[in-house]
Amino acid sequence: MTWLRYTLEPRTVVSAGRSREVGFDRPAYDVLPGTVVRGALGAGWWQERAGDQQRFDELFGSLMTVHAAVPTLGDEAAQLIPMLWSREKYGNQEYEATAATSANGRVAGRGWSVPREWMTASTRTSLKNGVAVDGVLFTRRASGKGVVYSGYLRLEDPDQETVSWLRTGRNVSVGGQRSVLGRCRWECEETDDPFPAPTTAGTVMLVALQPIILLDELGAGSLDLSGAIQAAVEAAGTSVEVGEVRTRPVSVGGWHGRAGIPKPMDWALEAGSSALLKATDPAAWQALHGGLGIRRLEGYGAVALVAPEARPEVGPAVIRQPVTSTEPPPQAEAPPVPPRAQVLAQPAVDLAVLVDRVAAADRAQVVGNLLDLAHDLERMETNPMQRMLITGKLGEAAKAAWLDDVPPGVAEGLLSSLKRSSDRRQAIAQLKGLG
Repeated sequence: MTWLRYTLEPRTVVSAGRSREVGFDRPAYDVLPGTVVRGALGAGWWQERAGDQQRFDELFGSLMTVHAAVPTLGDEAAQLIPMLWSREKYGNQEYEATAATSANGRVAGRGWSVPREWMTASTRTSLKNGVAVDGVLFTRRASGKGVVYSGYLRLEDPDQETVSWLRTGRNVSVGGQRSVLGRCRWECEETDDPFPAPTTAGTVMLVALQPIILLDELGAGSLDLSGAIQAAVEAAGTSVEVGEVRTRPVSVGGWHGRAGIPKPMDWALEAGSSALLKATDPAAWQALHGGLGIRRLEGYGAVALVAPEARPEVGPAVIRQPVTSTEPPPQAEAPPVPPRAQVLAQPAVDLAVLVDRVAAADRAQVVGNLLDLAHDLERMETNPMQRMLITGKLGEAAKAAWLDDVPPGVAEGLLSSLKRSSDRRQAIAQLKGLG
């Protein structure tokens, strides 16, 4: 078995939709499921013509398990808080290795904890003759500026050619609206097992790293974590005693980019769902090490087995350490964080990436005309009467002849960078560098 650690460094913001439903608000994953990363790798495989259908089926259909991509910002990473841990409802906000009950006034952990400011939201509308169309208003959520994702791949007896392909740096497109969003730099390196199983008998806590999709004996969806643990261990010829269990149901879905249709919605147990287990044979931990449930190649069902007396971190700051002392921890000096308004003022797209998709013969003309348009809009911004005409000016520009040969998605992205005054100033600086 070979383990690889990958990183995805966005060149443009990433927006991977959580739901198959179409509405005015488009929620996005803050922790990218393995199925999203797996789809991006699959598209990269065929774009690079890395192998034939048989090799593709072997790698993506049986050999490779893709774990979730966890967001980080600077030295801070998203945290997974087990549901068997809790914090005081109104007092100390640190989570401790104590289960919440109806009597102790504590709040249980809820799985992945990602700072809200790491995700941004942009509101858009459709235009007709430069005027907003009634009822066509939607909000798209995406990763914030500076967020980088990392995760793991597990390979079952791969050949060296496959490992070499995965370790090769490349650009991949992740999530939705990939004509203008989701462009990331892929880097990958070999590593040790980040989720090792305990080697001794005793008591451990099982924590779901990603949603667990379970089926009952009739093939229907199930939320019985205790039964799934017992069945997996008994199939390995050993036994385990299941103690306290804390779970929360969630529905998981998404979009199948290759087929162009929504994926079916499945009931699952949310990441962070936990159970205390006791066994006299370490073989029980090996039976659970590979995960639980179905669709495990996509990262669903991945678990960590954490010793209660130590509760070490699993992977790069994946599981938060519990509070083990009443003494307040030393406070390290935090790096300066820009205020929220400053983060939101950054341009939503990297214009260099979009301009690279324009035909080389037209590139200089497109950059020059965009720069002229941006300066015109800046002048209009200073006049209250003309400021109301900016949207119409952009609508006219969308029909300009110099955009005829530019791909529609690219043209939309280029013009959208000039809508807001704060984005426009950043865009002018980028365009001057590209001219």
